[in-house]
Parts: sequence; C-alpha cells; structure tokens
Amino acid sequence: MVLQDRIYAGRFWMRVSWKWFRSMYRAILFLLLFVLCCAGVACGMEECAEKKEGNGAGQLRCIAFYSSVNGVSSTIFRVTSSIQEHLGTDERILLSVYCLPSDLYESLDYKVKTAAALDMDVMIVSNMSGDLDEDNLEELQENQIFVLAVDGQPSAYELSACIGADNRSAGRQAARLVAGIEGEHCAGILATSFRGGNISVSRQERQAGFEEEAKGWDCIEIIPRFICTANTLEAMRSVREYLEENPQMDVLYCLDSASGVIASKVLAEQGRTDEVYVICFDQTEQVQREMKEGGIDAVIEQEAEKIGRECVDFLLRIAACDDIQEMGQEERAVPCRIITRE
Repeated sequence: MVLQDRIYAGRFWMRVSWKWFRSMYRAILFLLLFVLCCAGVACGMEECAEKKEGNGAGQLRCIAFYSSVNGVSSTIFRVTSSIQEHLGTDERILLSVYCLPSDLYESLDYKVKTAAALDMDVMIVSNMSGDLDEDNLEELQENQIFVLAVDGQPSAYELSACIGADNRSAGRQAARLVAGIEGEHCAGILATSFRGGNISVSRQERQAGFEEEAKGWDCIEIIPRFICTANTLEAMRSVREYLEENPQMDVLYCLDSASGVIASKVLAEQGRTDEVYVICFDQTEQVQREMKEGGIDAVIEQEAEKIGRECVDFLLRIAACDDIQEMGQEERAVPCRIITRE
C-alpha cells in the first residue's frame, strides 16, 4: 500500500514537473518572440526615420533653375515642363521650379546655396560648364545633392549626370545641311554669351561638330567664330560689323537661339535676308516669328520632350536608391532634329 502510494505520488510530481516545464518553455518562447518583434519594430522605425530625414518621407526633393532672358532658358524651361508633364501626380518626386534674373542665371554658386538652404536632394540646371569652385563642391558633398544637367557635360563632381542633346552630332547635321545647298559656301559661326567671351560646353560641342564635318566638304569655307554680348542693341551693332568685315559670308551658323534672332534682325535691317542662310538652335517663340518672316532658314531642335522623359526615368532611379552615392556619374545623349523653313 505504501509502495503504491509512492508510485502515485511519483507520477503526480512527474505530471506537475512536465506541466511546469512546458509552461516555462512557452513563456520563454513567447518572451523571445516578443523581444524579436520589438527589435524589428524599432529597426523599422529607425529606418523610416532615416529615410524621412534623408529624403522627405520617401519623396525625392528636386529643384530646377531657368531664366527667361533672350530665349537662353528655352532648353531647361521646356525640359522642366516635360518633366512635370511626365511626372503627373507621381508623389515619389517633388519638383520646385525657380525662374532667375539674368544676373543670377549663370551663377552656379547661387544655385548651389539655394538648393542646400532648401534641403534639396537633386539640383537640375542647364549645364555645369561654369565649373564648381571648392566651396560649391564641399557644400554639394556635405548636403548629398545630386546635380542633373540637361545641356552640356557632367562636371568633375562625382554625383552628377548629363541628360541632354547630342550637341556634337547636331553640329555635324548642320554642316551636312549646308553642304546640301547648291554651290560653294562661306560660313560664319555666331554665339551669344553672358560671360564676356566665354561660351558654354554645349555651344563648344556644336561648333566642334560643325567644323569636323565641314572639313570633309570642299564646298564649305569657315570664318572664325564671333561671340557677341547678350545685350540686344550691343549685339546687333557687333553683328553688323562682323557681316561688313566678311561680305563673302552667305551662311550664318548660330550656336544658340539668341544669336540666330539677332542675326535675322540685322540681315532684315540690311535687306539681305535672301542672301544669307541662317541656322540656329532651339525653336523659341522669337525664332518661330523670325522663321515666318523669312529671317531664319533652319532650326536645330533639341528634343525637350524626350530629354524630359529620360530625366524622369533617371530621377525615379535616384528615388528608389537607398544610397545616393551609388549613383555615380552618367551621361545620356538625345539626338536633335532639323526643322527647315518651307
């Protein structure tokens, strides 16, 4: 009887011990799962906080600068409009557009400081040919601002890209157009500049392409390039002198829209519209008017809509990138098309 009681007691304590062990096991497992869940939530909150701090709660903040002086801004303005159109209601990218007066338009320093002060992720500019000084580079690097140029070439800055027209190829197109006109030709090259004799990289590429292609044609003689100021009255006076010094010139290859408009006005003033074939870049409203009046014969049009679409694709890549440093440099060239006066 005593032995049987001991057996029952042993079984009882075994059952109690097993239940206790199972309860403790479940409690420990639950506690472990709870700790892991808390850690996961904390990591997620930290990641979200970092993303919000670095990129506006998932939005890529972009700022674009343009000017409305003499059509100089036509490319960047039309590309920016195309970007806005292609973005539509996409909330992943927030685009702010600033119109600058002429005295600030060429200042990369002003643009960099503005982008940094507004805590932007991407700065969209016409070109980077003004070259950033050390202070600008340091400010861009400190604020991790990516620079996207839509006309020109990438700069030395490691977080930059150029998505724009194939300017050198466009210059070759212009030379072939001239070669296709019957007879021998003497072509002058004209450009406008805010910078007292310096022109942007994109204009240099347009000139280089034209000269390279023209070398292969015996029917084209090139007169050295002439650069005029962006001031309309002064520019018209200097272009008159350029034409008077080179009376044999029957083609004017203008590296921008402003110089094309100025050349057209001077030739109309002199009654020589039919004597000189004028080619320029960018079909601005002024250029369209001059074409209708017969002063401009051909326009090399940058495909702003296509450039804008390429820019949106690139911006979405940046928005999806965890580390902007991984983007590096990139260059995409979009072909131009020629529009001739009927």
